[in-house]
Order: sequence, then structure tokens, then C-alpha cells
Amino acid sequence: MNRLLLVPWLLTALACGGSSSPASNDVPRPDPGLLLDICYAESCGQVRDDGPGDPGGPDGWVPPADPGGSEMPDPGRDPGSVDPGNPPVDPGVPPQDPGGTDTWVDPGPPCQYPVSPWGMRDNCNGTLTDTHTGLTWQKGYTSNSDLTTARESCNLLNQEQFAGYTDWRLPTIDELRTLIVGCDANTGPNGSCPVHATTIDPPDPIPDSCKGCGMNQGPVEKPGDPSRKCYLDSSFDWLCNLFWSNTQVRKASVADLRSWYVTFYDAAVNVPPPGQSMGSAATRCVRGP
Repeated sequence: MNRLLLVPWLLTALACGGSSSPASNDVPRPDPGLLLDICYAESCGQVRDDGPGDPGGPDGWVPPADPGGSEMPDPGRDPGSVDPGNPPVDPGVPPQDPGGTDTWVDPGPPCQYPVSPWGMRDNCNGTLTDTHTGLTWQKGYTSNSDLTTARESCNLLNQEQFAGYTDWRLPTIDELRTLIVGCDANTGPNGSCPVHATTIDPPDPIPDSCKGCGMNQGPVEKPGDPSRKCYLDSSFDWLCNLFWSNTQVRKASVADLRSWYVTFYDAAVNVPPPGQSMGSAATRCVRGP
């Protein structure tokens, strides 16, 4: 009966908007300016056990941690947390070995870092690295008719910081001989040709072992023209011709400036006659150990 009697009173109070000084028997009503956030434990991320107790105690519900607070650091911002995402991979630079035992997996296109049958790896930045010697070579070349302009070509690469390096140089005759493939017994890196970086006086005559292995008989076919054969890895930009070394020979006169060279069409090691320029010569620079 008491519940039924309260209903008309409540309706009357609501209709009148209440009083600024409610009577002692009025029922307190929520402030209409407050927003009541009503949610269930499941939807709010709360956990409640079955037993009674203080809502803030160990047997009551536990409010979810603030994702921006100290309870649960933001995994994408907090340097002490572990970012679950994968960092971006620069396809142009092979990743460093973190020291573990896992082998590095090539990221794939746009660069596959291919390695030729002769161990030359394409770094996909205009350079090739010889996996046998550790030397890094310019993939392209420049045309130079004399030793002075040949050296200038490598200095220009340093000024441009080609491939990110400033230690490019004209190769010695020993370094240039490491590029000869298919003539190992004569002019290859360990061949019997006695010309080396310390040979400043050309032997007279030039030994037969330095004359290579025959014109156009190398093991490397020119791309698109198998009839042309060379003693130079086809990973390089194709030019089966004469390349300068930085191994200078003794001057025959004040103006005499000559160095040993390799002609890759016959794998020969030779030097120009005194006072002679080489109009069709080329330069390929190197860096590394």
C-alpha cells in the first residue's frame, strides 16, 4: 500500500519541477546536469568475483588499467616496451647480423643481390662486391686515354660520394688481375705472369705468360651476343676492352706517364710503349681491402 501511495506524490513532484528547499520526506533526485555512465562489468573490462567486499579491495572488481598510464605502457611509444610491429626494411641495404645463428633472409624485390658463378655479388647500387677478395668495384666504367684522366675519374667518384663511399681508387695491376676469369694459369690472380704492383720496370720482352689465353675465347658470353666471349664477369656493364691499372712504370722521359693494363678480350697484361696514349682505354674504380 505504501508503494501505491508514493506514485501520485512522485508524479506531482515531477510535474511541479520540485522545490529549491525539498521537504525532509522528499526523495533525493540526481542532478540533471550530471551524466551517469552506466555499464556492465563485461563491457567495461571489469572483473568481479563472487564474494562481497570493498569494490577497491582484492575481492572486488578491478578497474581496467589506463592505457596511457604507467600500468600498461603504450607499446608503440614506451622505449622500454616491445613494439609488436615489424620495423621497415631498407631494400637497398642488407641488414646487419644481430649476432644470432639465424641466417639472413633476402627481402626480395626490388633487389635480389644476385651472385655470379665467379662470385661477384651485385649490390644493386651501381657496385659489385667480389665475394672471394672482398673488393667492391664500380659496375660501370669511364673512358680515359691516359693515366692522369683515369685517376681523375676515381677522384670524381669520391667527390660525388658514389654509393655512399669516398675511398674509391684506381686499382693496382694485382687487383685488376683478380677480375680475369678463365685464364688462371697465365694472368689470373695466381697465374705465372710475373707482373705485379711492384713491377716498375717492364721486362723486355714481355713474357708469353702475360699474353693471356687467346683472342675472344673467354668463358663469359656477351649478353645478347654469344659469339662474343670475354675474360670478364658479365655482371659488370659490358666492355670487353683495355682497362687501366694504377701501377705506374718507370718513366722513359719527363713527359712519360704509363701504367700496366689488362685487355679483357684476350686476358693479356701489358704496358703501352713510351710516349703512346691509349685512345680506347677505360677505367673501373675499386675500394676495400
